[in-house]
Amino acid sequence: MSSKIVLIDGHSILNRAFYGLPDLTNAEGLHTNAIYGFLTIMFKLLEEEKPEYLTVAFDVHAPTFRHKMYAEYKGTRKPMADELRQQVPVIKEVLHAMGVKTIECAGLEADDLIGTLSNRCENEGMEVTVISGDRDLLQLATEHVKIRIPKTKQGKTEIEDYYAKDVEERYQVTPKEFIDLKALMGDTADNIPGVKGIGEKTAKLFQKIGVGTVEELLHYYPRAYDEFKEPQPIAELKEDTIAAVGGILAKTADVVRYGARLQVTTAGLRDSGGTLALAWYNMPYLRGTLKAGERFIFRGRVVKKRGRLTMEQPEIYRPEQYAKVVSSMQPVYGQTKGLGNKTIAKAV
Repeated sequence: MSSKIVLIDGHSILNRAFYGLPDLTNAEGLHTNAIYGFLTIMFKLLEEEKPEYLTVAFDVHAPTFRHKMYAEYKGTRKPMADELRQQVPVIKEVLHAMGVKTIECAGLEADDLIGTLSNRCENEGMEVTVISGDRDLLQLATEHVKIRIPKTKQGKTEIEDYYAKDVEERYQVTPKEFIDLKALMGDTADNIPGVKGIGEKTAKLFQKIGVGTVEELLHYYPRAYDEFKEPQPIAELKEDTIAAVGGILAKTADVVRYGARLQVTTAGLRDSGGTLALAWYNMPYLRGTLKAGERFIFRGRVVKKRGRLTMEQPEIYRPEQYAKVVSSMQPVYGQTKGLGNKTIAKAV
């Protein structure tokens, strides 16, 4: 029987536990909710997996090779909340006291270390279980590598399991194709821009017909590179349009829970002519990113909610970042001739 190793994405699970549990402190005033949640998840999964080996990988507070490739990588993220930061060294001490191996490396993320170990251990004939809240790691799934994604809701932990076949069933792409899927879509959380106008459904469609490069994409999707417009005043916004708007945050982002499955992060933007409500769904980590008094540019769909204009799921830019995006988008792309979505669907 093959031996098994469990690889845990340390910061990811700590973060999930921190935002999924109410604030807890000990007698000395140390915040402990992330530690408690992390250990609860770890013990639960170790009981289920019964591995021979266990390793926890942590990020290092230092630039990675991705920052050198793309300076704006994770550029919209704020520093870790102090209440969570003080728990990181403690959970490491606890793990070391338990004899659990932890790893970290400057210039790399925990994901990189987990991906390397996962591949090496599978090649050695081991069964591998990866525990992380980051769906980017679904690209590692195989017949012998299982990705387990915990979700902590109202103090209870639910877990999604993915082998390669489960990734294909859920996303209609293989784990290797999942990399291209994410590249086409972009990633708001990491401030990685995707291809304009392409979401999950369209990206899956392109994957089915083997479109994996920008050059191929331009042949099939003429709207992929529509111009990014200059920000407009809030007073000129119209319902059911895609727009960019800049200003100062009137209120710090806050998270409102609606039942067990929906978390809405809300904020308010103001300029000289008015205010605009902002809303993101199931993205609670933005709470520590968007603070009152700071200047941003948001781009997204404007809808009317409860009698007021609201921009839903907007992309987030610092003014200097958005200026670079605008200057890099050439008008000719929006005029490219090609096939529409209906034609693509027929071809598939």
